[in-house]
Amino acid sequence: MVSLKVKFCSQLKLHPALRAWSFVSAVSAAFICWWIVAEALTPDGVDVRWDWGWRQWIAFGVGLLVPGLLAGWNAPELRKWWFKHVKPDGKTLSLKWLVGLGLFGTLVIAASLIYWQAELLTLDGESVSSVESPELLDITRSTAFSLGAIGAIAALLVGYRRQKSTEDAHQQELDKHAHEVQKHTDEVDAAQKNLALERDKQRAEQISKLHDRYAKAVEQLADDKVTIRLGGVHVLAALAEDWRARDNYRQQQVCVDMLCSYLRSAEHKVVESESASGEASDQIDWDKLKADQPVRKAALECLSEIKRREVEGPEGVWAKGVGELKKLAYGSLGIPSAPLRMDLQGIPLVGLDLHHARLTYLPLESAKLMFADLTGADLTSAKLNHAAMNGATLAGTNLTRTDLSDASLINCSLKGAYMIGTELANATITPPYVGGNGSMDGAIIIGVDFAAAFRVDGTGSSVIIDEETLDSAGDYMDGGEGQSIRRRPLDADDPDDLARVRALIAAAGLGEKSDGDLWRAKRMTISLPERDTRPLVEK
Repeated sequence: MVSLKVKFCSQLKLHPALRAWSFVSAVSAAFICWWIVAEALTPDGVDVRWDWGWRQWIAFGVGLLVPGLLAGWNAPELRKWWFKHVKPDGKTLSLKWLVGLGLFGTLVIAASLIYWQAELLTLDGESVSSVESPELLDITRSTAFSLGAIGAIAALLVGYRRQKSTEDAHQQELDKHAHEVQKHTDEVDAAQKNLALERDKQRAEQISKLHDRYAKAVEQLADDKVTIRLGGVHVLAALAEDWRARDNYRQQQVCVDMLCSYLRSAEHKVVESESASGEASDQIDWDKLKADQPVRKAALECLSEIKRREVEGPEGVWAKGVGELKKLAYGSLGIPSAPLRMDLQGIPLVGLDLHHARLTYLPLESAKLMFADLTGADLTSAKLNHAAMNGATLAGTNLTRTDLSDASLINCSLKGAYMIGTELANATITPPYVGGNGSMDGAIIIGVDFAAAFRVDGTGSSVIIDEETLDSAGDYMDGGEGQSIRRRPLDADDPDDLARVRALIAAAGLGEKSDGDLWRAKRMTISLPERDTRPLVEK
């Protein structure tokens, strides 16, 4: 509606001016045509107005005013007709009108040239019709030459117009193509922006969901039911892996810290002392701790898996040498060997059933593992220095590269244990009962320096041992009752056993060992007495 009003108002403003312009133009054209005809018909020296009376002047006025009035009255319709037929695009003349106007202009120019030349050749007072044939032929020849020159100019103009039209069309195509390209670019940019916004939105939603999962997992850890607490442990472990996949190690550390805090915590109870003073003491409630052992075992295994992924790689396909290279790299930069921190120092695990548990790479310094069942557990590369493991069962336990420095393993069984590259500096190892027969039966002892220990007592049959270990404890080791150790090359008993042991040695990163360095001792007794002072061992 607004556009129609604007158009109507603009037409009201345009039509009066258009009518006035049309009226003046028509009157001027009528006058010029009358003057040309009158000038041609009257002889030289005669006024074209002749000697008119009032009737002639009235006719002359009517001849001028009637075309002007008709043109002024029909100016809008003439304008519409002009732009519909003469200038369809509103800018240039149509081809037929251009040709027609060109022909009309040519005729006008030819007539003007002929008349002008005839006027020059005639004397004053003579009519132009008195020109003779030779002169008329010269006039026609010069007029034709002039028209030819004008035609050449017209041809140049037509060629210029054609070239300009072609260039304009080409430019329009280029502009159209550029517009389409720009439009496509804008659409792509808009799509990319929308995609980025959508990704940011999804990322924010996912992070919010991860935080919600963390809050629910913490609530589960505080629940009274074991199964719910167990679910909370697994949720926190999964969250730690999800944050690691997003390269957000800070949030991964938060999940790990929560699991470590749970393992360090233990309910206490007030116990009256049996001493004469009768003072009460605050002690750990071992019964409730034992009831919580499924949750604590799961938490330890989850932390071990997180640590293993950090050291060995996400899929466990990295060689252990890569982990060593990482340690060297971190060491050269003056930062800890691993960015992930686990504070498990001194955690209470007394009497817990941890058989076949996977506890690799865990930092369990000063852990309380008295009377814990670690049968078949995997303690590869775990740090158990200063750990209290008195009365623990270590039958079939994998102690490859385990750090037992200053650890107490009093009354412990090591039957079938894998002690490959195990660190025993200042450690104390005694059998589970007096005499200790068979405390190391079937054990694999490779690359162990017993001489660095504080005290070692134990006996075992069918023990697989290497020459390096025999040399380190030669003064404290025999075959029982003072006899020399009866041993045979390992490959002489079972070639498959030799291949298994060599694979274990390679996995531990102890390098190559020749077949002659590996032995099976029929019976072995080691008795390293307790020292007066703990030896200083260079690590």
